[in-house]
Amino acid sequence: MKRKIVLKPGQPEKIQIQLSHYKQKYNWDCGISCVLMVLPTKDRLDFLNNFTQICKNEGFNKSTWTIDLCYLLKIYKVKHVFYTITLGVHEGYRGNSFYHHVLTKDENRVKTRFKEAKSVGISVKKSSKSVLDILAHLVNGPLIVLTNARILSCDICKFNKISSELRKCIPWPIPYQGHYIVVCGYDVHVRKVFYRNPSFGDLKFTSRINENVQNNGGTCSIVPEVCSGSIQAQCGVFYEVSSEITIDFKLMSSHSTETDEQFDSRFESFFNRKDIDGWEIRQGMNDLAGHDLVPEPKILIAALKACRRVNDFALAVRILEAVKDKCGSKVNEIYPYIIQELRPTLTELGISTPEELGFDKPELALQSVFDMH
Repeated sequence: MKRKIVLKPGQPEKIQIQLSHYKQKYNWDCGISCVLMVLPTKDRLDFLNNFTQICKNEGFNKSTWTIDLCYLLKIYKVKHVFYTITLGVHEGYRGNSFYHHVLTKDENRVKTRFKEAKSVGISVKKSSKSVLDILAHLVNGPLIVLTNARILSCDICKFNKISSELRKCIPWPIPYQGHYIVVCGYDVHVRKVFYRNPSFGDLKFTSRINENVQNNGGTCSIVPEVCSGSIQAQCGVFYEVSSEITIDFKLMSSHSTETDEQFDSRFESFFNRKDIDGWEIRQGMNDLAGHDLVPEPKILIAALKACRRVNDFALAVRILEAVKDKCGSKVNEIYPYIIQELRPTLTELGISTPEELGFDKPELALQSVFDMH
């Protein structure tokens, strides 16, 4: 019989924090991708614009530890608390093939960052957290959690579910492979926790909740009733209440100090980057779509030229469709003006509008019988 999950007084029975998803680009940047998901839009774009330089300045060079993520959050003034079962490098990692090749070059740097954390204003606590602690924290904001990728699964898309079900019948040793995710919600009625996995596209994964988990060696866990489908967390970055991050996640109103000109310049510079790729173009447009505005033509020109640099005609057309949709009830007034301003660029790049391609009409549309003569 399932035991009822008892929440703290006043805690909602369901929470889903809205995040802008970011898919990792390499095999080493899952933690950085999680940081990008929790950053406000302005800071996310700044990070992406200066990605290579920031990674170089931070010194982790394609090998990030949770303490590195804390320093990244510190750069963008995101208040957080780092809970971990080990202050430094876990000795058990020495026998782990996944970590063996990085320990030699990373150990001194990681230990130094732990030692200096307090002096630079980073809160690190040696502690584990229960499932109920994690659910309670989600009232304030999301969590970045280090998990074992080999036992991470999803009840919706069935990711890793076959091996999870097999382990119920035939248990076998599970090797450890660290992977970061962002826990972003829960629903106690269906006993599920929601999380975002940077290994995949814009999907929200779920796993069952079981609050009767015995912590082993201080490891905080979010696990299902049986071992499969679990999120076993070695450590987590917990966010304190922050007006900026709460506004961004809960879509509350705020008074931005950024002028319209600065806003336009920031997005124009983002799309004008020479090293931008197709995913980043989509990410930038997704961020723009989250604002209550129609992008200025100069921003769209930069985005279309970025599509040309990555040779993605379809994406350019989708951008035009998205802009038309953003025009809302004023589409007949705003959209013709946008196309007028974009026309020289569309001609230069050889981009057709959705209307020119017939995308504004249903496929195989037939003339109405009432219009026939």
